[in-house]
Amino acid sequence: MSAVIAVLMAGGLGTRLWPWSRVDRPKQFLPLLGERSLARETWDRILPLAAPERILALTNRHLLEVARNELPDLREENLFGEPKSCNTAPCVALAAAISERRWGPDSVMAVLSADHYLGDVEAFRSSLLAAIRVARAEHCLVTLGIVPTRPESGYGYLECERNVAEILDGDSARLVAFREKPSLELAAEYLRSGRHLWNMGNFIWRVDSILAEFERQMPALLESARCAADSGSIMPEALDRFYLGLPPELCLSIDYGIMENARDVRVVPCRAPWDDVGSWAVLRRLRGGELDEQGNLSTIRHLAIDTRNTLVTGSDSPDGIVATLGVEGLVIVRDGERILVASEEAIHRMREVVEGLRAKGWVELL
Repeated sequence: MSAVIAVLMAGGLGTRLWPWSRVDRPKQFLPLLGERSLARETWDRILPLAAPERILALTNRHLLEVARNELPDLREENLFGEPKSCNTAPCVALAAAISERRWGPDSVMAVLSADHYLGDVEAFRSSLLAAIRVARAEHCLVTLGIVPTRPESGYGYLECERNVAEILDGDSARLVAFREKPSLELAAEYLRSGRHLWNMGNFIWRVDSILAEFERQMPALLESARCAADSGSIMPEALDRFYLGLPPELCLSIDYGIMENARDVRVVPCRAPWDDVGSWAVLRRLRGGELDEQGNLSTIRHLAIDTRNTLVTGSDSPDGIVATLGVEGLVIVRDGERILVASEEAIHRMREVVEGLRAKGWVELL
């Protein structure tokens, strides 16, 4: 499997997980679910399938040192710092252009989000290997989809040409359509149909296959990416010319920019527990085995009296404690002197907190 190239998309600022996740230390570099960060977990999952010299990581430029610390085996020439956030299509175009130059157009790329939870590593690798085989043999674009376990309005969906239960392990199906995050009622309908998967945002393809789609749909972006890749060692100056010169219309997600209108897309079901760790509300579900008898999850020192279904987490301190009395359904996150207290029902509105801090000029707290 030495021909596989892994691309870790490790950008993003994780503002929905403030205050522990902040601009200088976003969620992908935090140990939210255990001892290792989400980015390190992603590295460990892919390492048996891709040699370290073929793993690329793209992150925000101010996070380069953080990435080096979290991914100590990543080759320096494979770490790229984006001078500004431009969504995922430019990131993928640049990675594809670099891969074409270094390893040739017939190599297979696996593009992975570096901030997701996966509860069954072997099931994920099995699905990824199946996607690699399909991409190599069929010269098509492949995406992985998670078999849904409940109606979920917080995820995008992938509509398959046939019932997911009919797609055997290691097999694929043609993708009919990408579906936006639905209402809860529509999500329930998707679940009943049996033809929908959660869109986990992982993609697999031959380098020449994705380059052909960029040439057809976003040729200006591809031209700029190839110019940056042709600069050899991809110095910061080349990245500046690429990212800072992109007009807004080219700063799209890979889903909108390429996948939704690609000519041949297949999907491989991934039958593993998964979450994009998009809010504090999911932490009690993902760490259910650590709940106390009252349904509380405490990852830092916490005195719980008459407290139920409450999350207390963040950065611990030998001199600190959180005490709760007579409460239920709260999310409490402490990071030094930054403290969040919210109801679990309102936690999906975290953007209002971040926008409020910006509006008051307290950007140093983000």
